[in-house]
Amino acid sequence: MSDRIVRAGKWGAWALATSPLWYVPVTLFPAVSGKMPFLLALIAGLGLVAAGRPAAARVPRPLLVAVPVFVVVSAGAALFGVDGAQSLWGSVSRATGLVTTAALAVWCLSAPRILDAAGWRRFWLVSALTAAATTAMLVAEALFPAVRAFFQEEARFSGLFGNPSYLAGYLTMSAALAPLCLSSFPSRIRWAVPALAAAAVAGVVLTGSRSGIVGLAAAALAGGAVVALRARGRRRAHILLGAAVVGVLAGSLFLVPQDVLVRIGLPAPVVRVVDARSYFDDPTRLLQWQIALEAFRARPLLGWGPENYQAAFDRHYRPELLRFSFTETVSDKPHNYPLELLVAGGVPLVLAWVALLGVCILLIVRGLRAGTLTTAEGAGAAGALAAYLVHGAFLFETLPTSLLFFSLLAWLGVRSGSAAVPARRSRAGLAGASVFAVVALVAGPLTIPSGFAALRTLEADSPAAWARNGRFALAAWSVQRRDVVKQLARDFVNRSARPGGTEAFYKDNVRTVRAALERETDLHPGDFTLFFMLGQLYALEGELYESPEGLQRSLAALEKADAISPRRQAVKFQLAKTLLLGGQPEKAVEVTRAVVAEDPTLQEPHWFLGLALSAAGDRAAAADEMRTSLDLGRRGAWKDAPRRQEMDYVIALFDEQKRYADIVPLYEILIRHEPDNAQWHVHLAATYAALGKPALAALEAQRAAELDPAFAEEARRFQEALTVPGA
Repeated sequence: MSDRIVRAGKWGAWALATSPLWYVPVTLFPAVSGKMPFLLALIAGLGLVAAGRPAAARVPRPLLVAVPVFVVVSAGAALFGVDGAQSLWGSVSRATGLVTTAALAVWCLSAPRILDAAGWRRFWLVSALTAAATTAMLVAEALFPAVRAFFQEEARFSGLFGNPSYLAGYLTMSAALAPLCLSSFPSRIRWAVPALAAAAVAGVVLTGSRSGIVGLAAAALAGGAVVALRARGRRRAHILLGAAVVGVLAGSLFLVPQDVLVRIGLPAPVVRVVDARSYFDDPTRLLQWQIALEAFRARPLLGWGPENYQAAFDRHYRPELLRFSFTETVSDKPHNYPLELLVAGGVPLVLAWVALLGVCILLIVRGLRAGTLTTAEGAGAAGALAAYLVHGAFLFETLPTSLLFFSLLAWLGVRSGSAAVPARRSRAGLAGASVFAVVALVAGPLTIPSGFAALRTLEADSPAAWARNGRFALAAWSVQRRDVVKQLARDFVNRSARPGGTEAFYKDNVRTVRAALERETDLHPGDFTLFFMLGQLYALEGELYESPEGLQRSLAALEKADAISPRRQAVKFQLAKTLLLGGQPEKAVEVTRAVVAEDPTLQEPHWFLGLALSAAGDRAAAADEMRTSLDLGRRGAWKDAPRRQEMDYVIALFDEQKRYADIVPLYEILIRHEPDNAQWHVHLAATYAALGKPALAALEAQRAAELDPAFAEEARRFQEALTVPGA
């Protein structure tokens, strides 16, 4: 019976090695199909198996201390943070809270009791094959238009991971770890190992991730340094010379202009990672880091708690982020893991994480000196650690990368530890694994019904389907209930702004969604997003029922959101909208004018001030603000798909003020997106005529007739009526 349990434990470990394939796809709601609960249950089972049998080798004390200390310090940060529930479970879309951290720690300390030397070789082989399978999906995405259309991504490929960047982090580490499965292959087919590594490298390139490319370079440098230090004499000189040549050749690619790379036919992801300028064109990242540092200085010792960066971001928001789009004004990660740890747990948590890294380096050095690690294995381990650090410097912790990191720690602990096997079972391990198993096997599965219903709600293609699934999801119990409520409330508000919705649908459901949000605000009075969404729902309810009380409740909720995040422009804009709905345009002008005064270089505040001025009856001033917004970059908001209602409104406003020169570029935008629409050329011809440019007006009229013969007679009469100089 015990042999069967041990065998089942090994199969469970190999299943864990494949988890990036079945855990990460469809990243929104990872708990929705049971992926997260299944992962927790799998690790809980492995912990129970491990606690009941002796270890294959004595695990070094530094590892036995550092891993539990990291979990304990994380738990302390959650206890003293601003939101313990969020720290414990994380968000629905991330699922990287304290429970996941504990699961990885359980795996790290259990693995030495489950996997012997042959088991570890199989584990790394399965992991490498999983990475190769992921690359195969990337290749399919790159080659087949139908697959690419499913992902709606042209330049970068995600292979079902949802985010190309954290897929790149996983593949970069996988490429570095490939040498760890060398001994799994007979000597005649050792070439398969570099082939697996090359597959992972190719996958990184297809993701178009700049951090992935930098990670590959760091892995190569760290691994090469180990090989060079272990080499002797002429061999070392040859290695160093080869590294220098490769470095120069690779570096020279970054000097080639982007247009040249495009002309020679390189794929878009390759162009993106080779174009050196693209590495320095993301100012939002620097702003995020500044916010993180400000949040750290506010709570340097206790921190805000794991997974609570969103709360820190809300309170230390920087208005400049609006310059880069509304999507930049919301963030739950600073895209720098060390900074995220500083915010989460202050100095103690960062020191605990640094201790984990130090143990990893110590075990690599110890194994190389003792001869328990081969040069190739030491190089692979060092390269993977370097890739992990680079990934963390540009992104955030994810399950695939953290799984590889904790697996590497466990493997190094076995390879660098004593060969003496303690002939006893672990009572402490059994107790810890049992507690974790209760959490994993009870709390985890209870999230599934709510998650399934929430996902069906978001994907609903009819009001009836939305109402049926949404009502169940909002009522069902879940450890991540707050996140589910936020997701559905946001979707409900967004649907209310889309064409084709029925007033009856919104009236039937707005109170249900609002009641769910109210319950969550009572439980979490410091959550900015809840009050912001509640203010929008109150405003929608007040508009639907023509209720002044609803609009007043909206203003009260938005004022609470404003108190939590006082520099957030989105709150002010929603306040202005609610004031306009309540017939108070002068107050709306006052609110939006204050936002403009805080930073006159931002385009969106001028846009909203223009709308408020127009509602207040000052159409000339409104046109001036609209013009300023367009000059500052508002036109860029229409680069993908112009909003016809917005465009028509602005054109009508400029036309009313006889500002025809301001109308021309707007019709040019419409023509760029719909070049075969003759109607736009007709309107542009009339605009040129009003501007006194008959030649251009005639050309546009002719173009309209060419696109649609129905305009031929009208175009002829229009051209005859024009006085064209030189005709």
